[in-house]
Amino acid sequence: MAITSITTLAGLRSRIRFISGIQVEEIVDDDLDLVISIASEWFTEQTGLTYDVATADAAYDNAIMYYSCYLGSIAQ
Repeated sequence: MAITSITTLAGLRSRIRFISGIQVEEIVDDDLDLVISIASEWFTEQTGLTYDVATADAAYDNAIMYYSCYLGSIAQ
């Protein structure tokens, strides 16, 4: 199995839900998208780089995913 970067918002949501254990019944997709947006803004502020879910950069994907997991756990 090849390991690939996240290339869709749905893929990013799936990884966040898997790592954090947050179920769709606990945080709906619209609210999770808001969490991802906040994480993306933080990433841009910290690095000066722009995050795009469609670009294939696993390091950026993971930074957004981990911070989204953290924020999602707080929101949960």
